[in-house]
Amino acid sequence: MKKLLIALWYVSVPVLLFAQKAPVKFGKIDDATVEMTSHPLDTTASAIVLMDYGNTTFRYLDNEGFIFDFTRIIRIKIFTKDGLEHGDFDFSYYNSGVSDEKITAIKGFSYNLVDGQVEKTKLNKSSIFKEEESEHWDNIRISMPDVREGTVIELTYKLTSPFKWNLQTWEFQSEIPTLYSEYKVAIPEYFDYQLLMSGYHRLLVNEKKTTSGSISIQSKSRTGGGASGGSTTKTTFDTQKFDFRNFNYRWVAKDVPAFKVESFVASPSDYLSKIEFELRGTQYPNSVYEQYMGSWSSLNKSFLKNSKFGEALKSVGSMKAELESISTLDSENEKIAGLVNLVRNQMEWNGRNTRYVNTTLKKAWNDKKGATADINLAIVAGLRRLGFKSDPVLISTRAHGMIRDQYAMSSQFNSVIACVELGDKLLLLDGTDRFLPIGVLPKQDLNGKGWRVSESAPGWIKLTTSTKQEQTLAADFKLSATGELTGTIEQTSKGYAGYAAHKNLKMKGEDEYFKAVQEKNEGWLIEDHEYNSEASNSEPFISKYKIEMNENLTLAADRIYFNPTLNEIMSENPFKVEKREYPVDYGFPLSNSFSFNFTLPEGYEIEETPESVSFSLAGKSGSFSYDIKKEGATSFKLVAEFSIDKTMFAQTEYAELKEFYHKVVQKCSEQVVIKKSGQ
Repeated sequence: MKKLLIALWYVSVPVLLFAQKAPVKFGKIDDATVEMTSHPLDTTASAIVLMDYGNTTFRYLDNEGFIFDFTRIIRIKIFTKDGLEHGDFDFSYYNSGVSDEKITAIKGFSYNLVDGQVEKTKLNKSSIFKEEESEHWDNIRISMPDVREGTVIELTYKLTSPFKWNLQTWEFQSEIPTLYSEYKVAIPEYFDYQLLMSGYHRLLVNEKKTTSGSISIQSKSRTGGGASGGSTTKTTFDTQKFDFRNFNYRWVAKDVPAFKVESFVASPSDYLSKIEFELRGTQYPNSVYEQYMGSWSSLNKSFLKNSKFGEALKSVGSMKAELESISTLDSENEKIAGLVNLVRNQMEWNGRNTRYVNTTLKKAWNDKKGATADINLAIVAGLRRLGFKSDPVLISTRAHGMIRDQYAMSSQFNSVIACVELGDKLLLLDGTDRFLPIGVLPKQDLNGKGWRVSESAPGWIKLTTSTKQEQTLAADFKLSATGELTGTIEQTSKGYAGYAAHKNLKMKGEDEYFKAVQEKNEGWLIEDHEYNSEASNSEPFISKYKIEMNENLTLAADRIYFNPTLNEIMSENPFKVEKREYPVDYGFPLSNSFSFNFTLPEGYEIEETPESVSFSLAGKSGSFSYDIKKEGATSFKLVAEFSIDKTMFAQTEYAELKEFYHKVVQKCSEQVVIKKSGQ
């Protein structure tokens, strides 16, 4: 009788890599680096990355298969007090519940100049903290020791991962300047990655070289050893060798400026200089190619079949009784509003954005709390039960980043909303914010487009809005001869401005809300205030103040100089840099209107007022008007309007947009001059 037992294992033969060594020796810092007080790359920087080096290699383990090791060494120089925050590090790593990533070999030093000598302080284990970030993500927090102005920080660690899809992103740029950044990765030919490069800083080195490697498969067989036991057992070994190619990548960037986060940017990470990796597929020896990154059609099908997405929609959980009541409402709009409000009132958003339900919709419903997927998939399930054609829409929130529609990757999405067909229109719904009217999306959702997951109508949907952030201010003041202004201000907030004001008032309470207004307007002596706090969230929010102020006025002999805008329109240009490398993203249109009435003190008359002006951006994408007129001998009125009607401006439009704001600020700084009559 012949018995055959086969055991296979892989032996990865060492492969010679190019430029293998790190550019520095860990634990060794020269005195000049510690003594440095600034750097010519950016003399205003609070800190600077001296060197950031990363290296990823693959290896094979008998019981786990291929894993990768990512090692990193980073050095940072702290210059000022504002740079002390760079002495803290946070690293996330993944666990599937079955296997997990591990961060090990954590070592670090802080170097300080003490009495003319470099003092070296070692990172202790007590300064390393492990925290649970979410169900599948954990976090390592590291606080470097003895960090002060002048400190040089040095840290190294290793991340080991069985998850080939999580090959580490490398960022060449951060909020502080970087003198040198290098990343190397050696990828066996069995793994097909899509490399995604972004950012605007040109790399000094961008190279790919191929080296040889091999895999040995050893089999063991046993013969003989029959039932009678009369023959001996013979064990033989056979080895089969497979040659493969290793693709060795190396990228180097030098003198990378700090990424300056300006106003109106959704996700700064979209524009950082970095390299990302997406696993498109694998092909092992003697096997067919297995595709992971397919088409949007195949991705759509996989979400429909997923137990925590498409399959989860087949149950409405515990809301059957409420659905029967909603079904008796007269109109489709009432039924949709009734269902959304039912879900909002039952389930509080826990602040997490997810694309899959955590467990089941029934459990989330009974727990009365859930993430975006729990809440919005419950809305889809409920609308379908009411007879509507409703589907989930996968989105990437503004903070998560833009979607590259040329790559069908589920990782581009981090949240989900609902859509419902209403006549010939498609209504988008998000039940996470109870203070927004039905059909108005939170600002975080307004990020280009989302993918409708549907059996019959899959495809891209625009995530834009016509709802504005709209504010109107009406002021009526009397000016005294001693330089005080007394009067009233009434502010009406509509659209996103109104929703935010209603939410803030109801979340904080009127006392705390009023306290925040006082802190924001330190020059106001508020004698009385009133809010329409009983109005619904869909109505304008109206605030009224009776105030006295003496800011923005200058007395000089028989004249009074003051700014009639009271710094309420625009006092500072939000755009600072000369050249912007990324778009300007407002999220929604802006519209602000102002009306100021002023009555002069007795015995005074107007001597000089600013000229009225009106100008706009190209294509009428924004406009500003400033109209000041005398109204009789003792009063005048200023009416101004500012609007941005386009939500996204390209980098090429930045110079014009910045100049537009500059002109607005300049006009709003001009003064009215009044003098004593007869002078």
